[in-house]
Amino acid sequence: IKKQKFENYEVIVVDGKSSDGTIELIKEIKDEKFKYIIEKDTGIYDAMNKGIKLSKGDWIIFLNSGDEFYNQDILKEVSIKETKNYNVIYADTVINNGSFQYKAKATNFTNRTFLMPFCHQSTFVRRALIDKFKFDLKYEISSDFNFFMQCSKQNEKFFNLNMIISKTLSGGFSDKNRNKVFDENLRIIRENNCSFILIFKLWKKKIINFIMNILKFIMPNFLILFFLKIKYYKFIIPKSDL
Repeated sequence: IKKQKFENYEVIVVDGKSSDGTIELIKEIKDEKFKYIIEKDTGIYDAMNKGIKLSKGDWIIFLNSGDEFYNQDILKEVSIKETKNYNVIYADTVINNGSFQYKAKATNFTNRTFLMPFCHQSTFVRRALIDKFKFDLKYEISSDFNFFMQCSKQNEKFFNLNMIISKTLSGGFSDKNRNKVFDENLRIIRENNCSFILIFKLWKKKIINFIMNILKFIMPNFLILFFLKIKYYKFIIPKSDL
């Protein structure tokens, strides 16, 4: 973040009393743009809501530990985009799974969406909007999906920047708890009286994921890597390009 050429930003770090040396690093930073909260929380979205409450800027983006902006010009490039008529702006993300990197293409959130169509690490939301809805803590892992569904239902304007915003590592909380993501998304879809077709598609995805997990368990790693490269071959980004 400190490498960004655009300087009109603030950084709010929310730490749930970690024990890996992060707190010591946080307290070493002396920067007027920098604020932090160090206290226990009830989960990811509780921490994110605390950051929202402390924020003062017009737009908010959430970067998790290990996430990075794609390059040093990201905030500058986003700042000159014509976004005054939009409340949610989103873009693509580079995913690093350790063996190779690929671009996750972002798509819009519509009434046919049943899984997150973009990463929150590559999404800017107007603070006024996110302060209005916040993240519902009854969802442990899919509260961002619920938030954007409420935005879509309220006809908030989404805009695809058609660029890469961030780089992130695979194997995060959602990746490790994919089945819980499906369950919470199903709950959200039902509670919002969405189309039965969405429920069917999500159950289909859940069954496919279950089968894939079995195959991953019995297949050797080199074979898993081979099929992953086939799946993402159109979007693979050589590390030399980053």
